[in-house]
Amino acid sequence: IVQGDEGSIDIRPGKKTRVYHAQDGQMVEYTLDATEFGFSEEVDLKMPIDTKSHADAIYKALSGEKGPAFDQITLTTAVLLWMLGRVSDIHEGIAQAKEALTKKQALTVLNV
Repeated sequence: IVQGDEGSIDIRPGKKTRVYHAQDGQMVEYTLDATEFGFSEEVDLKMPIDTKSHADAIYKALSGEKGPAFDQITLTTAVLLWMLGRVSDIHEGIAQAKEALTKKQALTVLNV
């Protein structure tokens, strides 16, 4: 279970996020601080409130363009990969997520 400040699954760099991870039959609570993984403490995610602006930001991130959306997708993906047991830790998940975004692998899947 991942719960960002506003209740979504997205993990925003610059904010702390509660994560509940099932381990050995127990639910373990973590407070994820993105700065511990090299992300900026202050992140400006302000953008117009319209679907085109959000779609454009996501498309740019999936195309490998660095910025707040890229970082948010990277961190969220890394935590989910770790929680699903696909990587040994969040750092490894970050590396895999960045590689997939930089190589446009996620964009390729989206365009299929």
